[in-house]
Amino acid sequence: MSKTRSAPQQANRHDPVYNLSSIFAAHRDVRPYAKLTLGTSGLSVEEADILVLLFGLRELGWDDCPVDEDGFVTFKDLKSVLVHDASLFARRIKKMAAPNCGLVEVRRVTKQSGLRLHGNSQQVRITKAGIAAAKPIWENFQKLSARLFATELLKGFSPAELQAHVRINDAISRTLRDWRDPARRLL
Repeated sequence: MSKTRSAPQQANRHDPVYNLSSIFAAHRDVRPYAKLTLGTSGLSVEEADILVLLFGLRELGWDDCPVDEDGFVTFKDLKSVLVHDASLFARRIKKMAAPNCGLVEVRRVTKQSGLRLHGNSQQVRITKAGIAAAKPIWENFQKLSARLFATELLKGFSPAELQAHVRINDAISRTLRDWRDPARRLL
């Protein structure tokens, strides 16, 4: 007689490890649908991640990272909050800032700026063309979200449960971002 593995006991589902592991599963499962939200933009998922984040910071009032009065975000801050692979970040920004693309604008931080950044730091902001490219991607993502949450499995969640889900995910993200900066952890 062979032994079969039993499913995890329901009591174990209260362990916070399942909150964290579910984020990885959701990220894996949403990626093919995220690609569909790009439409005919010609952007990769990673490029769209940057552009939509800049769109949200500039147009939707997101507070994921600091934005200066001119709408610029430091490379360091923006890179730290990306959802997708940040390994080719500078190359992606350069492509989107190229004259034939013009979705973002890059500027070097001057020593006189008083921002307490390294002298060769750079900042980026979304352009009008970038806003025009990001808006339909965001709208497609909103449609995907509405359709997903209209399914039988998800429409039974109350607004309070959905808000708790967002608060937990935000708290996990903020804690992990804080951990990336050893100075913030220690000081």
